[in-house]
Amino acid sequence: MTYPVERMGKCHRHGETTFRRAGKQANGSPMYKCPMCKNARARAYNKRNPQAGKKTNARRLAKRVQIVALFGGECIRCGYSKSTAALHFHHRDGAMKSFQIACREMWRPHADIVAEASKCDLICANCHCELHFADGTMGPKKRLNALSETHQERNT
Repeated sequence: MTYPVERMGKCHRHGETTFRRAGKQANGSPMYKCPMCKNARARAYNKRNPQAGKKTNARRLAKRVQIVALFGGECIRCGYSKSTAALHFHHRDGAMKSFQIACREMWRPHADIVAEASKCDLICANCHCELHFADGTMGPKKRLNALSETHQERNT
C-alpha cells in the first residue's frame, strides 16, 4: 500500500493545515506531522542548544578541507592555495554532475564525495569565474548577450 506524502488534517495549534509524512509508526504506517509545529520544535531546540549547528558546520568544513587537500590543495590553472574557501570544484562535464561539492553537501559519505570530486578540476574562484565568463554561462556576459539581442530586435 502506498501512502501520500501530504494529507490535510487539523492541528491543535494551527487549525486546518497540510500534514507532511515524517517517519513511520511502530506498525509500519506513516506518521504525519504539522510542518509549522515541526519548525517550531526545531527553533526551540536550536535556542536551547546554540552549539549544535556550529559543531555541524565545523565538521563539514573540516571534511571539505580534507577533500581539497586530497585533490592537491591548489588551483590547477594558476597555483593559488592561500584559502580553501576560495577553491572550487569545477565539473568538467556538467551532464555528469550528481551533486555540487560544497559545505552543505558534506553530510554525504566520504566515498561518494571523493567519487564526485574526481569528476572535477580544483580551481580558484577567479579562474572559475573566468572559465564560466568565457563560455557565457555566468556573469555579466550572459546578461549582455541577452541585452544586445533585445537591442538588435528593437532596431530592426
